[in-house]
Amino acid sequence: MKSKRAEFFDDAVVSGPDQKAFEEKIYAEAQAKRWPRVAEGTGKFEGQVVIVTGAAGGQGEMEAKMIAQQGAKVYMADIEEEGLKRVEAAIIADGGEAVAFPMDVADEGSWQELVKKVVDESGRLDVLVNNAGMCQNGTVLTETRESLNRIMDVDCWGVYNGMHYCAPAIIEAGGGTIVNTCSYQGTHFGPGSFIGYAMAKAAVMGMTRAAATDLGTYGIRVNAVNPGLVLSGMTLPRGQNRKGLVDASSMKRYALPEEIASVVMFLASDDSSFINGEFIAADGGATRASCHDVSSSGDGRRKVTARSASMKACAKGGGLAHADRRARGNSLRRRGVSWLGSITRSCWSRVRRTVSGVAWSSVSLRKAPRSWLPSTSSTIR
Repeated sequence: MKSKRAEFFDDAVVSGPDQKAFEEKIYAEAQAKRWPRVAEGTGKFEGQVVIVTGAAGGQGEMEAKMIAQQGAKVYMADIEEEGLKRVEAAIIADGGEAVAFPMDVADEGSWQELVKKVVDESGRLDVLVNNAGMCQNGTVLTETRESLNRIMDVDCWGVYNGMHYCAPAIIEAGGGTIVNTCSYQGTHFGPGSFIGYAMAKAAVMGMTRAAATDLGTYGIRVNAVNPGLVLSGMTLPRGQNRKGLVDASSMKRYALPEEIASVVMFLASDDSSFINGEFIAADGGATRASCHDVSSSGDGRRKVTARSASMKACAKGGGLAHADRRARGNSLRRRGVSWLGSITRSCWSRVRRTVSGVAWSSVSLRKAPRSWLPSTSSTIR
């Protein structure tokens, strides 16, 4: 039986001329997968009402389908109306409940309309999944405030708008959960030039923790998932060589949308009932490893290269963290520094000083007047 790595992301395919066609095929198969409704009364979200943004494709689509499968009525928001209608039809065909609501998450008025529609039609709101997002290439040398406005509006303010307008309805329902989508780009450097995306996701991490503190007393838990590279409609069209992004993961593959959706379901359900203000990294180990160096070329582009020592150590086993420690150790040895020898010499020096001090004290006591010595004539009663 092939592993997912071998099945989906063989090196020859990832770096070969058929890379894009292969990825599109795998993504189409993920979209076509059926998620039939579980038996009534057995779902994790039975009777709940959920909003999922960015549900027209990719990760958001899988979240909407899998949550609907578990008994929730899902309101799906996205700027792409055609994709929303397709997902809505698929959920209904599998026996679930879904409502498509085309909107721009950056627009506050649209959020007000969506929440009103949900409460008027369903009487409650239990869960918000803030998934909608966008990505654009750019570095600190190329981006301007104007060029960053749109990505900040969608990836940052879109999340804030959702929490701001949905929280009162969730409180009215007696409490619930909010799950935000961050990224490993918001916490750790990753291959690629996405300064706007990194800025927005770092802001989402901060507001997630703040909102968890603000809303926890009202019975609302706020958590986030930090995905790595996910095979989706957002990543497929991008022109960069994605092999470097795949290599940033210690698992050496993309995530399938359903793998991230499973983490979101965990955070949105009662399975995580005592988790609040936390982030779950679902990035294939990318944030645990640093196996790439970055250098800038004259035209502002960045080049990602593997550290040879780290990669050799990885090939011998022991993981990427071990590989980095081994690489640093090799560097120190090349400089003629032996930390073990230094510690040994230091300890031996302390031992000699201690022994010398004891010997001196012994000599002093032998020469001391008898009155200085403790009495040995006392009787123990």
